[in-house]
Amino acid sequence: MLKNTTKVLKEANKYLIMQCILNYEPITTEEIVKKTSVSRPTVLEILKELTEEGYIVKNGYSESTGGRSPALIYVNRDSCYAVGVDFEFPKVRMAVSNIKGDIIKSKEIKFSLNEIPDVIKNRLISEINLLLEGAGIALEKVIGIGLGLSGLIDKSKGKSVHIERIKGWRDVNIRKEMEDVFGIPVYINNDVHLLGLVEKKKYMAAEQKDFIYIGIRSGIGSSIFYHGKPFSGCNGNAGFIGHTTVDTNGPLCFCGKRVCLGVFSG
Repeated sequence: MLKNTTKVLKEANKYLIMQCILNYEPITTEEIVKKTSVSRPTVLEILKELTEEGYIVKNGYSESTGGRSPALIYVNRDSCYAVGVDFEFPKVRMAVSNIKGDIIKSKEIKFSLNEIPDVIKNRLISEINLLLEGAGIALEKVIGIGLGLSGLIDKSKGKSVHIERIKGWRDVNIRKEMEDVFGIPVYINNDVHLLGLVEKKKYMAAEQKDFIYIGIRSGIGSSIFYHGKPFSGCNGNAGFIGHTTVDTNGPLCFCGKRVCLGVFSG
């Protein structure tokens, strides 16, 4: 148990230090110690590990305040990559970025609305491979795939429970299926929840802690932030408002009912 606890703590410290470098580069070792409150010996050990793994590099020196000038630490931007997929359906957008989040290559594809689930999944896998090939990036350099999904999800199990716009799309274990193909971690979340995170990180004032983000897309959804953190709900579907009853005499929705907000606003 102690061994497992030590391993988890080390991984947490490694993540913290890497995030610190990503946010504040160029940065010195002493600045990392101050910003993270991690002990200097631990910081040095993790920096050595990150250097050997190729994730960081030293380049140049900071101004000396007495004694030897400290080395400046940078992220090695092209040490690894990640793939992001915005599965709005029928539009699907995908991009590959480096460790700093710089987009290397992106593309948009469109499915026909009568496409069956197996064809959709197979094409999605094929298009990701083509994206990487077009970017000149080997799969071995990709550390993960992020997938933003519309419809109901089971975030903890990695399942896409139901996407109303796709006939027969129910209980698709999309995370496992993609991990089996690519052999790397796959992360799934609600598409509008992810858009809310982008909104908070890039466009909102730091003091803005409580808000609701509304995404009007092929459907409509929302993301709730409370005390600065996203409120996901038990399975990752908090804010699922697209099928809220609006007008029982309204147009027919993909779900088969004539009541849904998404018909009027999506």
